[in-house]
Amino acid sequence: MKWIQYLLGALFILFAVVQYNDPDPFLWIVIYGIVGIVCVLKGLGWFPKSTVMLFLIAMGLYTLLHLPYVVEWLTIENSGDLISGMSDDKPYIEGTREFFGLLMADITLAYLLFFKKKSSELRKSF
Repeated sequence: MKWIQYLLGALFILFAVVQYNDPDPFLWIVIYGIVGIVCVLKGLGWFPKSTVMLFLIAMGLYTLLHLPYVVEWLTIENSGDLISGMSDDKPYIEGTREFFGLLMADITLAYLLFFKKKSSELRKSF
């Protein structure tokens, strides 16, 4: 299962790298970078659970702050897709994108914290 942790780590580090042109790049480079580093550290066997739990709580709260954007996007008639360009009159587009990015980070951190089966246990179950 280490390959999943390394794959997730590589993906989130890639997510961090492509944030350089975001309106607030430092924040997103840090968020995605932390998740990527934590994934790699889990694969290496070094895993500070209390620190990861703190990151998960903080990012979970930050995710909830973006929930109103998702609700607005879902309830506005002709809101369009999230791939279209952003504009000042449609702040829900960026907020909804950020919500889903944070949700992916939250799910990944929760997976790292709560998934406990080792590969030897998986082989025994088959």
